[in-house]
Amino acid sequence: MQISAIFSVLTVVGAVAAAPTGTGCDVCPGPTVKYIVQSGDTLTRIADALESGICDIAMLSNLADPNSIGLNQTLLVPTSLCEPDNTSCLTKPGTAQCVQKAPSTWTVQEGQTFFIIASKLGLDVKALEAANPNVKADDIAIGQVLQVPVCK
Repeated sequence: MQISAIFSVLTVVGAVAAAPTGTGCDVCPGPTVKYIVQSGDTLTRIADALESGICDIAMLSNLADPNSIGLNQTLLVPTSLCEPDNTSCLTKPGTAQCVQKAPSTWTVQEGQTFFIIASKLGLDVKALEAANPNVKADDIAIGQVLQVPVCK
């Protein structure tokens, strides 16, 4: 039993000693926690709140699509990461100013943002924002109908 306690102390000391310096982190990483998705949550919001990375959460939670999380879904979230990964798993944003053949409207689903919607349509985010001048990009609601710029 004493050997186990000593090993635990050495493990903790070793983890602290191995933490990168100059990152602002005392100990990297923190514990992994279970998080239940609430209405309005996005991986970005969850990652920011728990000092994690979007792609770190997606990988640990085995998400097929990091742009799509569901209400009451349980996620595994590594916390207090010194170097969170927020890009490696994400679809690159589109560059098109309009879509060739798509519906002229889009109904916002749970967890979607302007970036996610634009990426799914292959649009530049600014083109989607321009098609919806009276909508704040950071304040869209589930069920809200957005205009999609369609090429003529």
